Amino acid sequence: YTDKSNRLYNPIQNIKSDLRTTLLANHGLKYQYDVVCCAPILLYHYTFFVPATTGEVLETIEHYIQNRSSVRNQLASDLEVSPDVIKKFINALFNGARVTTSLFGNATVMTLFSNDIAKVEMIKQHDYINALRKDIKTLWDTIKSSLEVQYITDKNGKQRRKALTSKARWNVYFQLEREY
Repeated sequence: YTDKSNRLYNPIQNIKSDLRTTLLANHGLKYQYDVVCCAPILLYHYTFFVPATTGEVLETIEHYIQNRSSVRNQLASDLEVSPDVIKKFINALFNGARVTTSLFGNATVMTLFSNDIAKVEMIKQHDYINALRKDIKTLWDTIKSSLEVQYITDKNGKQRRKALTSKARWNVYFQLEREY
């Protein structure tokens, strides 16, 4: 493994899982340690261990974790994109992506959907996606309560709580990935 950007990498992880399974089996390694749906699972399970919380059941996240393939396929059909685009989109949501048609700032969603404003507007109205977004917000509100509060000074000299950036969110995930 090499340590890059707070994450451990191994070149074998970029090989398609079917080929990787065969390759490992041919070398006497018969067990897979690849956790499917890893970020949602680790982040969700972590909320049950945050001090002073009850570990709220987040039904849509649980449904997604248990039925990720069918959910991705259904959303892909609804939005007329590939399941891989949906997978990237949902991972982006877990990382704090905003669903906006703006091409400025955080344009991840627009980029994923080829700058198709109509698709992004459909996403904004999709019941399942909205339920998932609500659960993800609850998930991160719970996780934020366990993190050290950081402050910044704005241009007016006022102290404000620093927002939890996408980079900080991924670092929480990477830390959990290393621990488990």
